[in-house]
Amino acid sequence: MIRFRKGARPRELTELAATPGAGWDSVGAAQKAALRAAARRDQGGLCAYCQRRLPPDGDGPPGMKIEHWVPRSDPQRGAQEALRWANMLGVCLGGRPGTVDGSGQRHCDESRGNRRLFLHPVEGEGPDPTEAIRYTKRGVAQAAREDRRVAGDLAVLNLNADRLVRGREAVFVALWERLEAAGFTPGAMRRELDRHRIASGARTPEYAAFVAYHLRKRLRQRGNVVP
Repeated sequence: MIRFRKGARPRELTELAATPGAGWDSVGAAQKAALRAAARRDQGGLCAYCQRRLPPDGDGPPGMKIEHWVPRSDPQRGAQEALRWANMLGVCLGGRPGTVDGSGQRHCDESRGNRRLFLHPVEGEGPDPTEAIRYTKRGVAQAAREDRRVAGDLAVLNLNADRLVRGREAVFVALWERLEAAGFTPGAMRRELDRHRIASGARTPEYAAFVAYHLRKRLRQRGNVVP
């Protein structure tokens, strides 16, 4: 999972939220497109859960969707959270069969369904996944400390689906080759860390939280101050 700061909510959502009786069923196609664009902007173009690239909207069906962290089916909070911007995340289609990235092995929202989560990608909304998840060099995501809630999120979202583990491992190999060529200097590692920060409007490289975890770990091992 990534951790990012939510930007201003789209004008279309503000107008909807001010409409008496409006709910998610009131959101039309153009409004959903605006929500997807704003989610891509805030998330550096990455899926909030698996950290893969979110494709831009084209002429065909969208290659991403808006996911509600508090599910709309939640009997206590679902209705009141349905139009809250901080509750909305941009996510990939999770390997759904029949889609461009359909692998048959579901992950992210496609794997989650309506089950509750513990970690939250949005700053200020819940536990930070970048502090709770660690990664092996082979690309496997694990709970940083023994915590069933974190392990539960990894399982519910299937964040160790084969394609995700392979993708993270490939990114790690390429990163280490670049750092090796640069002599593993602190400056080179900090430049990579800056490049992988989630920033509004940026095109952040895929698996950014995974890369940042290993860069920070390496810097600490060498006694450097981690930004």
